[in-house]
Amino acid sequence: MVREVAGVAYAAVAVFFAVVSALALGRRAHNPTVAVSLAVAMLALSASSFADAVAIVATDETVAAVASLAILPGVGVAMGALVCLGRGVARPQWQPGPSLLALLLVEPVLVTAAAATNPLHLWLYDGDGAAQMTGSAGWGYGPAFVVHSVYCYAMVLGALGFLIYGWTRAPSLFRRQRLVLVVAAVIGSAANVAYLFRGLGDSVDPTPFGFAVACGFLAYALFRRDLLTLSPVARGLIVDQIGDAIVVLSPTG
Repeated sequence: MVREVAGVAYAAVAVFFAVVSALALGRRAHNPTVAVSLAVAMLALSASSFADAVAIVATDETVAAVASLAILPGVGVAMGALVCLGRGVARPQWQPGPSLLALLLVEPVLVTAAAATNPLHLWLYDGDGAAQMTGSAGWGYGPAFVVHSVYCYAMVLGALGFLIYGWTRAPSLFRRQRLVLVVAAVIGSAANVAYLFRGLGDSVDPTPFGFAVACGFLAYALFRRDLLTLSPVARGLIVDQIGDAIVVLSPTG
């Protein structure tokens, strides 16, 4: 019964992420970098949460094993998108270039390949049943999983660094926006840390629920704090779009 309830909760969280992703995309005209980064992060977490739901309710052990492996690529994509979101918040005029986007896709592609071939090498998960794909209850963490986790936490720290920088540098009007984003990133990460280090025992993975709470904070920033429609406009962006001559005076005239 507990597993069925958890599965429904994971599925509900996946839908919540997808809805916030769609709403963020609907507002991309105001701040494309932040909106698209937020949408990609939420959509990737939605896919991971759905895989989590399948993994916990599936009666077929092979299906549950495949779903467990399918959780990881979406997390890698989401972490890269969060870094772009943080940078976009700190520097509203910034846009990621093709080379950076390609670089951010390297880890998700590699972890996808590792997940697809895990029974052959057991780099992501090892332990009872990992090679035979018979469920995930007895699995342990392999070396590639450790590398994946380090990468994700490095991305989270990078995103937090950008968000904190943007918070400290923003005018007072925008500081609550930035603070909400910082709190959201901390809550989502804390839930995953508690699970990885077995702070909650071998219970249901709380990570999607932690990110769901974080997503609630993001939704608050999106609608109550006008995250995408009200943001500092870069001086260079304004100047570049003005066709008239401009005279700038100092405070003394």
